Amino acid sequence: MKRKFADLLAVPAATWGARGDPYLWEELRLLTIENNLPLPESIENLVKQLYSLFEELTGHSVLERDWFFVEK
Repeated sequence: MKRKFADLLAVPAATWGARGDPYLWEELRLLTIENNLPLPESIENLVKQLYSLFEELTGHSVLERDWFFVEK
């Protein structure tokens, strides 16, 4: 069975400490499922795709240093 990107995001929300992280993590997982994203073939592609998905959901770069609020 070929692994999917969403397999990497199947982590219990209880393991997160920062407020909001479980919700964003679940949104990322659902987005990868909706788009039927395969597991990237390299770490570099995984990172690029994860950064892109984060920006798509939040409207902010994962590299942004300032706090920001996401309405959803």
